[in-house]
Amino acid sequence: DYTVDAATKEQAQKDISEDGYWGVKQTSQRLFDFASTLAGDDVDKMKEAIKYFIGEHDFRSFVTDNKDKENCIRKITKAVIKEDHGKVIITFTGNGFLRYQVRNMVGLLIKIGEGKIEPKEVKEIILKKDRTKASKTAPAEGLYLVEVRYKTM
Repeated sequence: DYTVDAATKEQAQKDISEDGYWGVKQTSQRLFDFASTLAGDDVDKMKEAIKYFIGEHDFRSFVTDNKDKENCIRKITKAVIKEDHGKVIITFTGNGFLRYQVRNMVGLLIKIGEGKIEPKEVKEIILKKDRTKASKTAPAEGLYLVEVRYKTM
C-alpha cells in the first residue's frame, strides 16, 4: 500500500526544513526525497536494488509517455534508503529527472520490498527501456523536491 498518512507528510516536511534543504545551492543537481511507512517490506532488498539506479542510464522504463520523449538519459549520482522511526526515506540525487521518473522508481522499489521481484531485475528493467516492464507509479504523496543546485557562472 502506497498510502502516506498526514503525520508522515508533516514529519518529512519538518525534517527537510530542519536540515535546511529548502535553500538554493550553486551546483547543478536535484535532490528528491520520498517518505513513506512501508510496514512489512524488506528494506534490505530495496537497499540492494536502489544501487542499480546510480550512474548514467536511459530511464525510458520509468517515464510515462516515453514515446514522445527523445532523450531519457539522466545521471543519478546518489541513491539512498534510510529508515527513521518506522518510516522509509528514499533519496535520489541527479542531474535531472523526467516526469514521474522518481515516482516510478519508488514504485519498483516498493514492489521489490514486497518480495514480488528480485533486486537484480532493476538492471534488466532499465536496459529494456520499456515502461510496461517496471511497476506502477507511486503516489505523489510523500515526494518532495528537497533541493536544486545551480552551477555558478
